[in-house]
Amino acid sequence: MRAWCSGLLLIATLALSQTTQTPTVPRTILVLYDGTFGNETKFLPVHQIAEMPLNHLGLVVQYWDIRSGMPGPDQMKDVRGILTWFRADATADPIGLLRWCEAAIDSGKKFVVFGELGVIRDFKNRLTPLADINRFWAKLGLQSSDIWTGITYDWKVVSKDSSMVEFERTLPSVLPSFTSLKAIDPGVRSYLTVRRANDPDTDAVLVAIGKKGGYAAGNFIHYSTVETHSRLWYINPFEFFRATFATDDVPKPDTTTLVGRRIFYSQIDGDGWRNVTEVIPYRTDRKLSPYVIMKEVVEAFPDLPITVAPIVGDLDPAWHGTPESVQVARDLFAHRNVEPGSHTYAHPLEWGAFANLPKEPVRVSQGRQSPWLVGKLFDLGREPEPGAKARGTSRYTQPISYTDQPFDLNREIRGAAEFITRLLPAGKQVRILQWSGNALPFEAAIAASRKAGLRNINGGDTRMDPEYPSYGWVAPIGLQNGSQRQIYASGSNENTYTNLWTERFFGFQFLTQTLRNTNTPIRLKPIDIYFHMYSGEKLPSLLAVIENYKYARSQELAPIETSRFAAVADGFFSTRLVSLGPEIWRVENRDGLQTMRFDRSTLQTVDFGRSTGILGQRRFQGSLYIALDPAETSPIVALRAAKSLEDAEASSLPYLVDSHWEVSDLKQTGSGFTFDTWGFGQGDANWHVPAAGAYRIQIRKADGSVTQQETEAGTARILKLNLGPDGMTKLHVEVMR
Repeated sequence: MRAWCSGLLLIATLALSQTTQTPTVPRTILVLYDGTFGNETKFLPVHQIAEMPLNHLGLVVQYWDIRSGMPGPDQMKDVRGILTWFRADATADPIGLLRWCEAAIDSGKKFVVFGELGVIRDFKNRLTPLADINRFWAKLGLQSSDIWTGITYDWKVVSKDSSMVEFERTLPSVLPSFTSLKAIDPGVRSYLTVRRANDPDTDAVLVAIGKKGGYAAGNFIHYSTVETHSRLWYINPFEFFRATFATDDVPKPDTTTLVGRRIFYSQIDGDGWRNVTEVIPYRTDRKLSPYVIMKEVVEAFPDLPITVAPIVGDLDPAWHGTPESVQVARDLFAHRNVEPGSHTYAHPLEWGAFANLPKEPVRVSQGRQSPWLVGKLFDLGREPEPGAKARGTSRYTQPISYTDQPFDLNREIRGAAEFITRLLPAGKQVRILQWSGNALPFEAAIAASRKAGLRNINGGDTRMDPEYPSYGWVAPIGLQNGSQRQIYASGSNENTYTNLWTERFFGFQFLTQTLRNTNTPIRLKPIDIYFHMYSGEKLPSLLAVIENYKYARSQELAPIETSRFAAVADGFFSTRLVSLGPEIWRVENRDGLQTMRFDRSTLQTVDFGRSTGILGQRRFQGSLYIALDPAETSPIVALRAAKSLEDAEASSLPYLVDSHWEVSDLKQTGSGFTFDTWGFGQGDANWHVPAAGAYRIQIRKADGSVTQQETEAGTARILKLNLGPDGMTKLHVEVMR
């Protein structure tokens, strides 16, 4: 029975229990699932609604299909905890699974069970002895009676903790069905207990947390319906996972904030590149939609970086390119605030249709749909995810937009980037691939993008507004696909606001609601304005895009390119935290990530004397955001307890509070400090300095020219700098008393 045999399980159990602790802070949550009931992680409930809160707590989710056997000690080294949310009550080897889970708990791994444990029976319908099941539950301080209560009219809630339950939706007066569990360990805390009539002996624990993990009954985790956008949490996932996985002592690699401010980035997919605009006065000259976007957006917001990713099939003259479509691409890429990207060559729509093609491209007639494509239309034999119909998703009529040539993965990835590179001015290069179509690339496609030196992004479709009023619609940072990770866009594009570009063309203006809700009361996402070139086709859609940029410009931002954000997101998954002692860590392998966050840290502060590679710190929403210096590959973050907020902000060394531009290579000098800085828009920044008084600022540009200015730090010892609007090339700044 594959790796399920008892001998191998015994070896794994013994090895697991003997695994020694390392100084590395474990950040991985291992999610066990049974691929028998669906093997695409994209559609697992953990990924759809639970992974985002786990990411916010600094945790990386790793999915494990139990059909391949159970992970051994080598795969468990960085595992902090295990989460199950099985779709059925049966599995191939219930006893083997239970024994492995027990060994994992014994080795110190926190364990969380959502819904069914999945071990009631095997696939031959043989029941698992209750004693074996309760041997597992006892590890968590619980006991199952194996009683399923389907009729609940005489059951009532007798205790609930409002900090944990009824987070986004109140419980119904007639309770959902449940399996009865009891707490047998006094260390287990019940957050939701129900009782039949007035009989205390019937008490059932539905949400509970103990020292070794937690449990939430299936129908009391969240509420969802397929017909509407309802996806509402009963439990508070942030608080539940914080308590069960004990994350208060975990430094959180943060993808929302840079140099103390909320990240901004923006990307445009090339769809609609050859569409003639309807917008007056451009339609008189039959201008293309990207031309309108260039004039009304790119040139109107030169202070904001925008990544433009054409479909090469719209540019290549051997395909569907025209002199006009190529020229507007050249003109767009010539703008200083435009980052070039790729949106593939032939624009695959259903990536899964190409996952198992023969190595040699299939020969087809020029410009015709390949016969083999007919049987591979958008149909994976699965049910749509909840809310899919309402969000406007529909089946594609063919899995790729252009069939001029056979599908060729190398051409879609590397070939598209090479073609676009030929249109770029000196000094620019393609660093980002924006996934097309359903934005669900297969594993080899993601690997091909990495091999070609490209970051990747798209997918996720984050929304949080009156139509999608739940954290359950806020996507995680990315998606695990085999050995690869796809990076999600931080916001949804205009498709979900316009029913796939069929109505309500002004709808994208409601993006600002999501931007607000994912910043307050919890900052969960950067600002991402993501749309297609066909938004330049209609006046309502164009105005919606413009309003979104105006809103972004009104906020306190750290604007960066899309590829730069993708590097930040990649860094979230690669970061390794090495504990050097109490309240001190070394940060390794962080890629482009430059912010560490500590929650519940109002009176914690950076101990600058014990830290290295730290630019500064800032408090927001009760959290401490620490800006790391990109010039330091392995910074050391040390904290100390402060006696007061004034003490927490005090320092004998200067540090950065926040900046509109990126900052690097901070050095202390005898009379002040120096640093390098660059970015988009006005170069304003706030520095905390050791003493009030007058300061002289010397700014050296790349060409060697030098300018000076003077400013003062008041009694709060905040030095406000504004280095002007020209930060597209790196500046060297010297600050002196």
